[in-house]
Amino acid sequence: ATGFIGSHLVDRLVDRGCEVRCLVRPGATPAKPRRGVSLVTGTLDAPASYREALAGCDAVFHLGGLVAAPRKDDLFRVNGTGTQLLADACGSLPSPPRLVFMSSLAAAGPPPKGHSLRDENDGPACISQYGASKRAGEVALQQRADRLPITILRPGIVYGPRDPKMAAMFEAIRMTGIHFT
Repeated sequence: ATGFIGSHLVDRLVDRGCEVRCLVRPGATPAKPRRGVSLVTGTLDAPASYREALAGCDAVFHLGGLVAAPRKDDLFRVNGTGTQLLADACGSLPSPPRLVFMSSLAAAGPPPKGHSLRDENDGPACISQYGASKRAGEVALQQRADRLPITILRPGIVYGPRDPKMAAMFEAIRMTGIHFT
């Protein structure tokens, strides 16, 4: 609920009349508080902080993660182990919710040598610690697919309203006329 993608998802879910519960890190606040949204303070690597809030959920959208960190262990703790812990918490419920995991195209990596496109049959070829950590989250979910319904999404670049980072990049391109292909 505090990030770019999550804040938009919360808006759409509330607009559809869904009851929404959002896990937010201690000290973080959503971009704009919404009626019908409950905030649960906690972190992915501390299931005790959110386990009760999972009860009765039809779906859990896991959008949290680290894109960069000073140490690779931090990436794997959140993107890999945090995903595993969330899946285990969901899977322990009498009626597990669908878990929708926002991974990344970085978990797949580039196309194989000599190919211009990736095929869904191509094995992962992560080239960054971020990609490898997101892939670790995917693997953890695949290992639990017999216990709960899982959907893994791998978007490429995501941008739009309320995203200051991409807006700054597009503004620089507009002002300088320089871009790379």
